[in-house]
Amino acid sequence: YYVAIETGINLRGAIQTKIYNKIMRLSTSNMSMGEMTSGQICNLVAIDTNQLMWFFFLCPNLWAMPVQIIVGIVLLYYLLGISALIGAVVIIVLAPVQYFVATKLSQAQRSTLEYSNERLKKTNEMLRGIKLLKLYAWEHIFHTSVEETRQKEMTSLKSFALYTSISSK
Repeated sequence: YYVAIETGINLRGAIQTKIYNKIMRLSTSNMSMGEMTSGQICNLVAIDTNQLMWFFFLCPNLWAMPVQIIVGIVLLYYLLGISALIGAVVIIVLAPVQYFVATKLSQAQRSTLEYSNERLKKTNEMLRGIKLLKLYAWEHIFHTSVEETRQKEMTSLKSFALYTSISSK
């Protein structure tokens, strides 16, 4: 486990360094042409690299968990008898429910990220053109647009929190 954790942390640091170096070399014309937004770059660095790190953290569980489950059930059977098998059956029966909750959790996280990207993009556009907004008195229109996106993001975050609480112990 230690090697997997160390590899995950080192890989996350290396990828973050590469991304930050690339950001420093990006021209402003690439940013203005809509190829990349700063919100997408921030989410890439903050979230995607952490997901990669967690993959390395949890990778040893692919082989260790089945072995631990089998050994645990056998030991519980010797200790408790048939009661242990009933508990194992309950766990197996509830596995589809856990899969459903995990799928919903993933969907909620994905929609939260999309709304977050959209909100950051609108906010950046608003800040870049703040003089025009004030000149034409468009502050309320843009504020409403950003606020609507924020409300969608908050709804998605609430859904994410609900499914997280259901799936946790």
